[in-house]
Amino acid sequence: FALTAALSEIYDRPKVFVESTYAGSPYSTLLFDQSGFLRTINLAVARGIGRSIQVGLGLNFARGELERTVEDDYIQDGITISHRISQDFSGFFINGGILVRVTNRLDLAAVFRTAYDKKAESGSSLRYRAPAAGTDILIEGSSDDLYRQPWTAGLGAKYEVTPRFRLLGDLIYFPWQKYKATYFGESERRDFGPAFKAAAGGEYAVPIRIFKKDASLPIRFGLGYDRQPMRHPRSAYALISLGAGLHFRTIRLDFGSQYGRESGSGRGLDFVRASFCLGLLL
Repeated sequence: FALTAALSEIYDRPKVFVESTYAGSPYSTLLFDQSGFLRTINLAVARGIGRSIQVGLGLNFARGELERTVEDDYIQDGITISHRISQDFSGFFINGGILVRVTNRLDLAAVFRTAYDKKAESGSSLRYRAPAAGTDILIEGSSDDLYRQPWTAGLGAKYEVTPRFRLLGDLIYFPWQKYKATYFGESERRDFGPAFKAAAGGEYAVPIRIFKKDASLPIRFGLGYDRQPMRHPRSAYALISLGAGLHFRTIRLDFGSQYGRESGSGRGLDFVRASFCLGLLL
């Protein structure tokens, strides 16, 4: 039995502020700001079948919000146009898997997540202000939107080279061609195709003694390839991951980091991620 809560998606984007000038004087400014998150609460159960098989099933409740602001300010004309959008998300899906101990050293796993609808209560506020002309126009709207998330499935393997050193690998498939979105009553088309993510890595657990207690210090390294869903241009990320942890009998601390570099779009995008996990064994 397990109960977890996690930030499964973060919608924050860097704030953008652009200023235009005319004849050496400020003429207009543009502001873009976005923030938000999707939080998932997972209730899971697992059970062993015989000595070599374990199965698990999880119920997932997703909740979140997004706020976006775009503001154009024409300084010399005294005109401001602002557009604010807010969305409250909710959704439910099931995930599960099976783990098979093939030998004393080799484990194989298969996992899945069902397709689900991420619903959104959306609100829009568009405002035009020209104080010099005495104009202040506000247009507000609301909509019940929907983002249809496709199912996913994956395979994984773990091989224990020694009791302290193990190799791991996984492959995940995403049928993004099944993705659909309805945004303020309009069907948003996405030219998506199937995508996948493959990764392999290793973990070495260093035995240590701290606070007069036996513990282990796992050190992790991994490489990955993340194919993106858009058909044109064909794009993918090369990934490298590093991590470490501190494991006691009942408490486990883990830290991970990942760097990704994109190729195919011509823009050379990159990202850095970090995660921290605290686990309790009851």
